[in-house]
Amino acid sequence: MLANLISSYLLFKGGNMGHRFRNSEKSIWRDRRKVPVMAESEVVVVGGGVAGIAAAVSAAREGVKVLLIENLGILGGTATAGLMNNFGGYLPSLIGGFTKEVIERLGNMKSVFPLFNPVLNGYSMIFDPEVFKYIAMQMLEEEGVKLLLNSMVVDSIVEDKKIKGVFLESKSGSGAVIANVIIDATGDGDVAWKAGVPYQKGREKDGKLQAVTLMFEVGRVNIGKLIKFVNRNKDDFCEICIDTTQDPPQLMVGGFYSLIKKAIKNQDFPLEHELIWVDGSLRNGDTVTINATHIINIDGTSVFDLTRARVEGVKQVMSVMKFLKKYVPGFELSFLRCTASSIGVRETRRIIGEYMLTEEDILSGRSFDDVIARNNAPMDIHSPTDGKQKWVQVKPYDIPYRCLVPQIIDNLLVSGRCISSTHKAFASTRFMPCCMATGQAAGIAAALSVKNKVTPRQLDVIKLQKALRKQGAII
Repeated sequence: MLANLISSYLLFKGGNMGHRFRNSEKSIWRDRRKVPVMAESEVVVVGGGVAGIAAAVSAAREGVKVLLIENLGILGGTATAGLMNNFGGYLPSLIGGFTKEVIERLGNMKSVFPLFNPVLNGYSMIFDPEVFKYIAMQMLEEEGVKLLLNSMVVDSIVEDKKIKGVFLESKSGSGAVIANVIIDATGDGDVAWKAGVPYQKGREKDGKLQAVTLMFEVGRVNIGKLIKFVNRNKDDFCEICIDTTQDPPQLMVGGFYSLIKKAIKNQDFPLEHELIWVDGSLRNGDTVTINATHIINIDGTSVFDLTRARVEGVKQVMSVMKFLKKYVPGFELSFLRCTASSIGVRETRRIIGEYMLTEEDILSGRSFDDVIARNNAPMDIHSPTDGKQKWVQVKPYDIPYRCLVPQIIDNLLVSGRCISSTHKAFASTRFMPCCMATGQAAGIAAALSVKNKVTPRQLDVIKLQKALRKQGAII
């Protein structure tokens, strides 16, 4: 038994054995034992990123008991652990409610700054990730949401095509959580997948996924010098958002095309990059956040691929740092402050719901009778095969409630980037303001389902829309 276990997972180097990571065809039995019920709640939200926070707070505001489960030890997901410090594509005329409240709370703490970004067809709201962590916990606490951190959901409890709860693993051991309605806000659709809901992953033609990114922060940057360079070389950038009236000045720029080509020609840049993004930071006047690493052929649902992405990501960070210090004015004395604790995974599972949002829907600005959120962020596709990035502008469009309701399994909703959509439509709905909007809708829908004693599939959408408007959502 022990020999099989070792060969199934990892053979440590020693003697004639080298270590091997592989998908094993072997298996072992896990002891069948009683698992304690750790908690019961009317609504359980799995995933503490922006969509999950929005879902939990919004459900609690409808007067039901809510438990939020998060795998990491912090809240915020991509916004915090991923160091993506801006809510891109936010347009106040389309997205309000929970998202608007978060931005207002950040503003009250002088921890957010808006820059209109024509590339994203809306505002990029640069924010302080540390303050966002605090605000998220504050909002959950105010609404009486129970929080369980450092807890990984390992399976779904399904009976007669209804999800009853989830199994957890944590420092406390194995446990189960029981709920009337569960919201999958994991981003990867983990709960729905484990419950047997059908899904798609990657491009329809070949299953290839958008590239992943390891974000990082750089300190001791001469922002003034950098801004002067950008303003003198505007043709070298696809995005220039600068406000020098602030102290410190704020910027979001994307490009450096000619410098990258020069470095590649000089063999100083071994990566297949097309451009680099630099965002300002509200925490320190000489710090910027860099979005540059581009790691392809990664499946964010594979632990092996995620490990490989981290290793490759760190290598790319160091290559980009060398480039910045040598070629980009303002970075001469800079240093690497930190890398994100989580890899930025753009695309994994897209749950198949009662309706699948399509490219045609968002390009035409389609309206739906069961609208629960609106969006106009562009289709932003980081190529699965090379270092290129493509934007396609869209018209303001509706997201129907049916995209949040999975096929086959009852008492389950999805929110955030795993909602039902095609590969190209997803490239627009994955933006964080949209994720918060669908999170708010899922939270209210779950609460109303509990209160009306119906499944989310049976819920009266008119009641949901009325409650959404009451909570400030724009539909």
